[in-house]
Amino acid sequence: MQLKQANTLLVAAMVVVALIVVASGYVIFLGLGKSNDALANRDSGFNSLRNTYQNADPFPNADNIRQMRENIGIVSNGFDTLLADLGEGIALAPVDNSAVFSSRREEVLGKLTADAPVGNSGARIVPEGFMFGFEDYRDGHMADRALVPRLLLQLDMIDALVREMYASHVLSISTVDREVFETGAGAGEGEEVEESPRKRGRRGGRRDRGDDSDSATADVDVQGDLRDFPVPLNRQKFHFVFDAKEESLVELLNRLAAMPMYVAVTRLEFEKTGADIADTPAAGSSSERSERSGRPSRLGRRPRAEAAPEPTLADTSDSSPAGRLARLFSGHNLEAPVRVQLDVEVYNIHRPAASDEGTDESTED
Repeated sequence: MQLKQANTLLVAAMVVVALIVVASGYVIFLGLGKSNDALANRDSGFNSLRNTYQNADPFPNADNIRQMRENIGIVSNGFDTLLADLGEGIALAPVDNSAVFSSRREEVLGKLTADAPVGNSGARIVPEGFMFGFEDYRDGHMADRALVPRLLLQLDMIDALVREMYASHVLSISTVDREVFETGAGAGEGEEVEESPRKRGRRGGRRDRGDDSDSATADVDVQGDLRDFPVPLNRQKFHFVFDAKEESLVELLNRLAAMPMYVAVTRLEFEKTGADIADTPAAGSSSERSERSGRPSRLGRRPRAEAAPEPTLADTSDSSPAGRLARLFSGHNLEAPVRVQLDVEVYNIHRPAASDEGTDESTED
């Protein structure tokens, strides 16, 4: 009995061992198949790479190396070439004396005043003796010679900007301000630049509008060049207040965008100076018009007291401004102008001038 049980256990063990051997053989067979596939892929890739090296020759030849060196040279010199082209004609060269600014200022301001168009009132759109932002030099005050190059640059920019306003047919120009940099910049040749009450008042007014004068000028030097900037960029700021119609304002903005120098509009505020719809009585009989005016009619008869005046366009309980549709139907000639406050910044690539190039002609061109 015991021998029979032992034989049964031995047979069962042999069956288990046989199953294990069969399973192991199957796993080994699958592994060998994958290994053969990997080996075939490796050999195929190696053969393809060897054929590429032998037939296509991917390594650069002498012509490729020479062309690559030329491309590197073009790219390396392109930045300097671009700066040289953009910086042409805006170098702030030193001058021999400060009198060149006085003569140039009188010439430019005189031409701006003489060329100012005549407005609707019959007078020129700029008042007589308007200084276009150079009020501090009205009494013949001489500028510091070291600061004259930037003053001449500001003068030329104001001349160009104001003439664009003339061409846009603005109605009147009341304020032209430039970035005043003379105070605190240091006086040369024994000259002292005093801060006038007008300048202190103007700067105070700009701070009231929310501008921080210290932060606005902290990143520029005395010539207006931006510090710690990737390119030698020069920035000049200007402020204008003028009256214009809608069409003129749009034309001015387009003209500023199309100017050869880069003009960035940093602030644009405007408000209506009056109502677009005329406050006139409605059409009616002469007696009704007389009643509304409180005067007897030409016939000498007073209107009846119980006659109620007809409502006019201005007699409305709604105090909100009229919409654009009502303004257009009121007529183009009734359009009220807008009072515009415009701040612009003019940017130029600045190429510092050599010391031996300091001539009066370089600042006047």
